[in-house]
Amino acid sequence: MSMAGNPTPDRLTAVLSGNGTARPTLVRQSRPVLIPLSPTQRQLWILDTVAGGAERAPAAYNIPLALRLSGRLNSAALRSALGDVVTRHEVLRTVFPATESGITYLAYQVILSTFRPALPVTDISPEGLDEALATEAVRRFDLTAEPPIRCHLFTVSPDEHVLLMTIHHIAMDGWSCGPLAADLALAYTARSQGREPSFEPLAAQFADYVLWHQRVMGDERDAGSLAGSQLAFWRRALAGLPDQLELPTDRPRPAEASRRGSTVPIRLDAALHTRLTQLARSTKTSLFMVLQAGLAAMLTRLGAGTDIPLGCQVAGRGDVALADMVGCFLNTLVLRTDTSGDPAFTELLDRIRKSDLAAYANADLPFDRVVGAVNPTRSLARHPLFQIMLVLQNTSVQQFTLPGIEVTQQYVHTAGARFDMMIDFREEPGGGLGGVVEYASDLYDQVSVECFAARLVRLLRAFAADPSLAIGRPALLEPAELERMAAAWHGTDVDVELVPVQRQFDAQARRTPGGLAVACRDRELSYAELNARADDLARRIAARGVGPEKLVAVCVPRSEWLVVALLAVLKAGGAYLPIDPDYPPDRIAFILDDAAPLLALATSATATGLAKGKVPCLLLDADLAGDKQTSDGKETDSGTVTQVLPAAPAYVIYTSGSTGRPKGVVISHGALINFLGAMGERFPLKYTDRWLAVTTIAFDISNLELWLPLISGAGVVLADRDIVYDPVALSAVVKSAGVTIMQATPALWQSQFGVDPDGVMGLRMLVGGEALPSALARAMAGRAAEVANLYGPTETTIWSTTAAVPPTVGHISIGRPIWNTRVYVLDAGLQPLPSGVAGELYIAGVGLARGYLNRAALTAERFVADPFGPPGSRMYRTGDIARWQADGTLGYIGRVDHQVKVRGFRIELGEVENILATHERVAQAAVVVREDRPGDKRLVGYVVPAVPDGAAAAPLDPVGLRAFAGEMLPGYMVPGSIVVLDTLPLTPNGKLDRGALPAPELPDATSHRSPTSGTEELLCRLFAQVLGLTDVGADVGFFDLGGHSLAAIRLVSAARKAGLPLKVRDVFAHQSVGRLARAVSGRSGEQEPVQRAESGPLMRSRRWDR
Repeated sequence: MSMAGNPTPDRLTAVLSGNGTARPTLVRQSRPVLIPLSPTQRQLWILDTVAGGAERAPAAYNIPLALRLSGRLNSAALRSALGDVVTRHEVLRTVFPATESGITYLAYQVILSTFRPALPVTDISPEGLDEALATEAVRRFDLTAEPPIRCHLFTVSPDEHVLLMTIHHIAMDGWSCGPLAADLALAYTARSQGREPSFEPLAAQFADYVLWHQRVMGDERDAGSLAGSQLAFWRRALAGLPDQLELPTDRPRPAEASRRGSTVPIRLDAALHTRLTQLARSTKTSLFMVLQAGLAAMLTRLGAGTDIPLGCQVAGRGDVALADMVGCFLNTLVLRTDTSGDPAFTELLDRIRKSDLAAYANADLPFDRVVGAVNPTRSLARHPLFQIMLVLQNTSVQQFTLPGIEVTQQYVHTAGARFDMMIDFREEPGGGLGGVVEYASDLYDQVSVECFAARLVRLLRAFAADPSLAIGRPALLEPAELERMAAAWHGTDVDVELVPVQRQFDAQARRTPGGLAVACRDRELSYAELNARADDLARRIAARGVGPEKLVAVCVPRSEWLVVALLAVLKAGGAYLPIDPDYPPDRIAFILDDAAPLLALATSATATGLAKGKVPCLLLDADLAGDKQTSDGKETDSGTVTQVLPAAPAYVIYTSGSTGRPKGVVISHGALINFLGAMGERFPLKYTDRWLAVTTIAFDISNLELWLPLISGAGVVLADRDIVYDPVALSAVVKSAGVTIMQATPALWQSQFGVDPDGVMGLRMLVGGEALPSALARAMAGRAAEVANLYGPTETTIWSTTAAVPPTVGHISIGRPIWNTRVYVLDAGLQPLPSGVAGELYIAGVGLARGYLNRAALTAERFVADPFGPPGSRMYRTGDIARWQADGTLGYIGRVDHQVKVRGFRIELGEVENILATHERVAQAAVVVREDRPGDKRLVGYVVPAVPDGAAAAPLDPVGLRAFAGEMLPGYMVPGSIVVLDTLPLTPNGKLDRGALPAPELPDATSHRSPTSGTEELLCRLFAQVLGLTDVGADVGFFDLGGHSLAAIRLVSAARKAGLPLKVRDVFAHQSVGRLARAVSGRSGEQEPVQRAESGPLMRSRRWDR
């Protein structure tokens, strides 16, 4: 077989589809009483039914053919000619009603013998023509009673008309334009001469083709039949296919697609067209395959993953008798492209050639049967199996000709979209590829699709110039885009005076010696007192050798001595190593052994925890007891502060490692100075401000809580750990201490808002450390004087970006970078990504840590060369996934190493958590993916009940909560189990401890919820009958049990006969018995059904109705 001689899907299919088996010739068939629909017609009929019937039929499947007729038109001859064409082609005078037999539901063809289309004539101005054409073109068809063709003649002037033929896709495909044009020309010529047209007889009609095709395919239950063998192929070929391509969109996908859409142009010039055609020849592929490779490569670059399903249409006219017939012979194929491993473009073409040829060889099986065999998750929100289609029309544009009339085709804008996106190329006579990108307006704005088209052309140009390039190599961004992005990267540059924190504190102590510096329980230290104690301790530890590049472990309870110790280490020129006294002894011992500090500062109560560390220890409550100098509050000579360089370490924080081995992050004075300067500008403090410090000293964000107030003249209020986790006690401290500002993790804020939100009313609230749930953001914004969402890894000095959370919370952003900080969103090849595309977040600038203590290899792995910064600069690989948003801020998505995927869907656990947390009875929510049984990955939700007002409420019902979530989330995002907990476990840093969440108690595999109402009982029986099952529970999904589109129609038919006013779209939207029952019962005026379904097996419809 020659690829060059058969370069398109249609021609290849004609060659390959027989698999070497001779097929019977298409001739007129013996017709049954009920003539079935073709597979493609059945699919279109179902789409019409699922959309709600004729009243909601999607105009996306109307095909408008508008012909501008210039010259003296014989309108009577045209009317007769249109009737002649419709008489010649039965499919244009066919209606598609349905019949019911028992609880089966069959659509069939009824061919009308006398129908001739009307040709109303409307006078129209040139200015009003486009709108009139568009309005008429999208007018609905009632397929059950109305033939699928409608004609209208618009008169612009006596010698200028526009004929609009609107034909439903159920009776028409693109190839049909050829015979339609030829027949219309012949008929008009004859009628203009006063005679009837003399057509060559057709070998068969569309109805004959349908019956013939059934015979050719055979019974799919027979493995030796064409249908059986192709069904087995598609099951293998599409196993594990992702149900949905994840691409950046301008709006979230709605629960039900509206099918509204528009188009933008796309064009490849003649030179590029030629190079791509030559590339196809040299690689023994086709031009279509080259375009497919370029599109798949770009979709991967835009975040769609490496398993790319694309839709493709084949003409389905392999028999010569079909050439002159009008009808919808198309079949849809799913072309699966593997882009994994960043292959060279030529390698990708080789992969595509093999997979496409296999698909073309199995192109006869109707698409709806492929859908049924693969059984993807059904949704009204998207097209099954693929959401993007690629079309290459390389047949010449059909020219309509009428004698004495100049005929040109007129564009009609129908504002419809059948898929998320369809890239429709057409070879132009003079060279080049023209076309349009049709897109769903639910998801995309015009400017986004214009960028999409431009990027595709740019990538194809790059691959045409050098096919050996890896697909991740060419830049997605234009030079102008890169320049704008570079300007934004360097827009944070600020000159910072490098004055160490300890010197800034000294200056503040001189300005406000009597001001409150630290308060803890009933004890307070003024700035002078704190300075005096810190100076004294600094001299003592300096005498023991503490100085620049020396570490001092600080393991002190939350008291004023904690602040004294940290400040003293800085004054002595050393770097502090904070250790939480509540850490397990083995972890403390590891940290001390790994960091090898020169000295440890502790108290009698905490020293025992350091026993395994073998580090000299200075006890603040014993060794310094009775020394008047440490507490008399007299100003001391600040000359005791040791000089340090900006590059010297200020502190070392140990964080968890992916291997379980903690690693020490070394932060320099320069990084800390820059950070505090930026925070001081963003959150200015006055001497009257009181900052409630709630974070363990072992979590780096505690540094903001201590140092920013102390260099600004404000007061630090240290909260005991017991108070931090007691919302009522925390509220009492806020009130008694006059707290004005507080920083905490989302988990801690959620705990506070779940119990006593009014206790923190009016505070300036800072939140970070985890993704901020939108529900919590709204609650905080409603009570706070100010809310700021902060983001930053420990390795880039506490926070790297900030975002104000407005009173009316929309999308949650992590904002823009702080002073002297650059943030990049890059792909796997370190290429910058455009707005909306998810990639890994990298951070560069002066806030970067020196590295990991004693971990040179790990430092080199995570701190890499910055290709966008000054020579020698580094950037930190965060491991976080983010995207640039349209407003120029960053949106946080999740972790690279914790992406959740269930049934091919990538799921953001935060989204599920937010939905659960919106329930009025839920105070906190967490969701994880568990695999407690090998291979059984499940979403599990954990919730903490809200404290009820007044009388005690009934226990929180997990089943009801799942139903609640199911009302706002697709089925794959609803947790399979929900566990109710008294509290969510937290790490010492106040973050959710996901590893400590308990496994859910699994029910018996055969158990399910029984129906609890007459409606549920009826639906359970109907589910079982329609699906051939013995028993069905009330909470199991229809499609999870093997249901499909036609089965849903049968279910609806049976329900209606039983008195239940169910709609097909209800089955797609609600799916389970319980949810369907609630949906139906909630409609006004509807009663419990009184008729019950008969028990026993369901009478099956004929095979062709499946």
